[in-house]
Amino acid sequence: MFWLKLTLRSSFRQGLVTGSKHVIHPILHWLLQRITELKKRAYLARFLVKLEVPAEFLQGGVITDTCHQDIGAMEEEKDQLIKRVELLKKRVESVFNHQRMLELARHLHVEQEREESLAQQKNQLMIWHVQLSNLQAL
Repeated sequence: MFWLKLTLRSSFRQGLVTGSKHVIHPILHWLLQRITELKKRAYLARFLVKLEVPAEFLQGGVITDTCHQDIGAMEEEKDQLIKRVELLKKRVESVFNHQRMLELARHLHVEQEREESLAQQKNQLMIWHVQLSNLQAL
């Protein structure tokens, strides 16, 4: 049985090297039937990189405990923030004309962001102007 496998393997290799139709045609048939899948696999194969994870991260211990503590603290902080937001919503809803004020606050925020963007553009233009002046002086 083992001898037969070796013989088949060597004859397959020999047929592949010589370009035998009996070997090449089944391979081409198999490839062409699965061309879209194989293209995808070839594309994704470029991104497969074996990562070496340091031993301290593979072990549980202190890091895992710290992560669980941090997650617990974050969840507690999230709950506190949700309560604060609810309390502020109740306060705002009791104010006369609160929808209009919220709309104005949003508009103010948008305008402040626009002002900041314009200031950055102005600074960039000033830098370009100085650079251009320096180039012209040369």
